[in-house]
Amino acid sequence: KNHEMISASGRVSSALRALHVGVHSATAPSLIRQSRVAENSTLALNAARRIHEANVMARPVGAGLSTPDLYRVGVWSTRSYRPSGIGLVSCRALSGSPGGDKDKVKYEGEPMFLSLPGGTEAHTIKVNKERRLIVGLEGTMQLLSKEIGKEVPGVVSTLNDNGLPEVRWSPAQEEAVLSYLKAHEFSAVDDAYTYEGAFASGVKKVKVLSLFSLIFTSLGGPLLVIGEGAATTMQWGMAGAVVFFGASTTGLLHLITSPYVLSLRRLADGSFEAVKPVITGGERISRFRAEDIVSSGMPFETFKAKGVDSKVQGYYIHKELFLGDEGQEMLCALLGVQAAEDMYEKQLAENPNDLDTLYNYGRFLWKVQKDLPAAEGAFVRVLEEDANDDDAKLALVELGRDMAAAAAAKK
Repeated sequence: KNHEMISASGRVSSALRALHVGVHSATAPSLIRQSRVAENSTLALNAARRIHEANVMARPVGAGLSTPDLYRVGVWSTRSYRPSGIGLVSCRALSGSPGGDKDKVKYEGEPMFLSLPGGTEAHTIKVNKERRLIVGLEGTMQLLSKEIGKEVPGVVSTLNDNGLPEVRWSPAQEEAVLSYLKAHEFSAVDDAYTYEGAFASGVKKVKVLSLFSLIFTSLGGPLLVIGEGAATTMQWGMAGAVVFFGASTTGLLHLITSPYVLSLRRLADGSFEAVKPVITGGERISRFRAEDIVSSGMPFETFKAKGVDSKVQGYYIHKELFLGDEGQEMLCALLGVQAAEDMYEKQLAENPNDLDTLYNYGRFLWKVQKDLPAAEGAFVRVLEEDANDDDAKLALVELGRDMAAAAAAKK
């Protein structure tokens, strides 16, 4: 009996061992597969994150989105990762919300269209005054941060957690930032008049050349005496003269050309934006209002104006280059009607047969002075000198309609 009990006990132990081994053999592969799935899921999630970040950095923000969705942070669809289901996990991980597409992050703010230097097209942004930030397309934000930094130093340009470029400002800068945005709001037609200086390109090139001349003379002067064991007083004097010559010519050129206006345009709020050169050959933008303009008696200056930063600067413009009705209107807003009339009279006194000046004077009398008979006389005189002047013929036809309308209004 004892032998049978031991035998039975051995069989039970063997059966239990077999069962134990069977359990391990059945569960081990399952546990291994589960760990591999978890490992693969982690790798796929990391890969999805890298792909998402690469797409955010590589493509323009908002590309392919409609206008209402332009400033909404998109969450990747699960369709991008079917059939593994990793897409839903990565979407929620990237968006930081458990709801996926249902909980998109929105940038509430006021849409605005800006006119920025370098083009005539409107740039779309969204302004959130409560959070003191601006969001927009990558190219627009790069240009805006560069231009607004010239007038409002200290604004911060950065990328937020969702890959959208932002411009932020402090409470102390809020008035200046909002003033800049209002002034550059796109409300004018695309072909609005812009004044261009006659020597704009030449002035910038001469400034760069002068800067290199200063560098070379500053380095070349000391080379005349370096290495000389006993340099004479004359050698030191020549070295100093070379350096002084380079510095004085560069300084004088900067003094003469710094008031020169490369371009000038009128902004949406009625103020003026002038582009002037800097000593390095670059550009500097200043803004002023018509009521802040005063006459200037300084050489190489046409007028002075106090800018929005309360600094008074001098400006030099070619008054004769304000052509067309829009140009004459801008000139009168800058210097007054009398200054424009004096300019035309002086030009005609110097060259009475200048038909271009006579034609522009006729349009000035017509559109600005409202002196229709005098304008008619100017156009007739142009046709007496050149009977084939089509501009003068067309102007006479249009002027005749205005004169008829004015005569009918008096009856």
